[in-house]
Amino acid sequence: MPEFHIHRNHDKFSIDLLAALQKIGKPRHVQRLESVMTPDTTNDFFFYINKGIFKTVRPINDREFILGFTFPGDVDGDPASLLGASRTDFSIVAVADAEITVCRWQDLEQEMKKEKYLATVNFFLARYVTVLQNRLIDSLAITAEDRYKQLVNTHVKHLNEIPVSDMAGYLGITKQSLSRIRNGRF
Repeated sequence: MPEFHIHRNHDKFSIDLLAALQKIGKPRHVQRLESVMTPDTTNDFFFYINKGIFKTVRPINDREFILGFTFPGDVDGDPASLLGASRTDFSIVAVADAEITVCRWQDLEQEMKKEKYLATVNFFLARYVTVLQNRLIDSLAITAEDRYKQLVNTHVKHLNEIPVSDMAGYLGITKQSLSRIRNGRF
């Protein structure tokens, strides 16, 4: 499921945001397993994924829980950072080598007119709430098999890049159960 997906050339908002990112964003190569954000840090930026896949991981009681994945065309970051100097409680880690465009919120604010910047912030915060709601509903209402099928429908060409252990962890099942789902034997 896309997170903060920016649809290229489909709407004025996306076109304007991508234009601003191209102008003020900084390209960055991220190696496999490198963290872009880590727990207990304050982050003043977001990033656009040009190539690669990222996982969001939350540590709880010495265990790591995979909250979701982001794919090329998605924007990722810590929207709570917009609300103040809060520290993040999760990591965003590259699943494979990746190319991203990093943009500081302050730079975006300086680039855009105030009204457009506030609309962008509103978009990010509203989309974040929607993603959290969808994840909660999905985890309560649909099976791991159906959640996997959703990913197949939306990101089939990228699924082989996600390690089996990460996919199984995200779905809350064993690697063996994931194998049965992939082979249609569930």
